[in-house]
Amino acid sequence: MTLQKISMTPEENVDRKKNRLFVILSGIFLTNALVAEMIGVKIFSGESTLGLQPAHLNILGYTLDFNLTAGAIIWPIVFITTDIINEYFGTKGVRKISVLTACLIGYAFIVIATTTLLPPADFWLQVNDTDDQGRALPELPYKAVYREAEDRLRVYDLTQK
Repeated sequence: MTLQKISMTPEENVDRKKNRLFVILSGIFLTNALVAEMIGVKIFSGESTLGLQPAHLNILGYTLDFNLTAGAIIWPIVFITTDIINEYFGTKGVRKISVLTACLIGYAFIVIATTTLLPPADFWLQVNDTDDQGRALPELPYKAVYREAEDRLRVYDLTQK
């Protein structure tokens, strides 16, 4: 069997490069949008991050500080990627990747919400147990994991007889 070099016309080569660029930009867009949504539950203090005192701005009777969602850190990458996709592929390309991203973010949240409904394993509850003041019990994780391993060894030994 001989390998033949596949020749492409210049138009086919440009189309191939455009498709590759669209896939790469779409991957960057999708990944950053999904990660921004997931880490968006983390709220951080902009002032503390920069080593500043809280602003305590009094606006219309409300005291406001610069507390931000962690998703805001990487969201500019999504905007820049959107601009690049729009520049090369127009609004049709942006619409296509935006709809796909929205659907995948929805799917991710459905999966995450569904998995949070699963009952935890007994040893996991023990590992994450707290005292009356809500403090973690440092000796429990070791004991729980050790007990789990010990129980498995005991079952293994019983099956050997």
